Amino acid sequence: MIRANCRSSLRPSDIDFLAAILPSLAEPGADGPMLDELLDRPEVFKSLLERHDCLKVSPQFYFYVLVRHVLVEAGLKDRDLADYVASMLTEFSMQTRLNRIEGGGEEKFNYVFELLHALQSASGARVFFIRAHVGNASLFLTGIFPEHIAHRAQRRGAPDLDYFETVGGANYLTASEHQLARELRLENVLGCLGEQFQSVRHALNQLSDRLISIEDYVLIREA
Repeated sequence: MIRANCRSSLRPSDIDFLAAILPSLAEPGADGPMLDELLDRPEVFKSLLERHDCLKVSPQFYFYVLVRHVLVEAGLKDRDLADYVASMLTEFSMQTRLNRIEGGGEEKFNYVFELLHALQSASGARVFFIRAHVGNASLFLTGIFPEHIAHRAQRRGAPDLDYFETVGGANYLTASEHQLARELRLENVLGCLGEQFQSVRHALNQLSDRLISIEDYVLIREA
């Protein structure tokens, strides 16, 4: 299950990068609130954008700083929200992750409608995992590849951005009400994603426009 865990997964190389950018601020052993403040510094965001071709940082560090910045710009200042979205981007940047749900073994879903069909016969924890994955996949596709979706909708009659916003937001909201969401302490993040899906999506559009390093790993199609 995707968690909001980028900040807890930072590596020594990430701290070294911070220390190089902010030598007067990045103290050895910085953690908790101090680390959060360092990650928020505009100098760090700027350095990631300017030096992305030669970075020696973890994907967790890279995506968290970038996502945090664009979400704050959009007025979404919850760090756990940024952490979750960054964790989703980290996971979905791997080819084998986007089309598999938690606990699904080797089962693959190549289309979002396949996930929705599987939901009809699902029960228990599987319902939660499918709904969360529908939300995550919809946000990833609309956030990182909006032009691709718009093109397919116009040329082939595939689902458009409004469809994914509706489906993704609704499944996030329903997932936030599941018992597992409370147990995993994800109810607030999933609920916020459901309510603010479009705003988060637009923020990721801004991020995608600035980057060239997220390859087109789309394995879940638009239908």
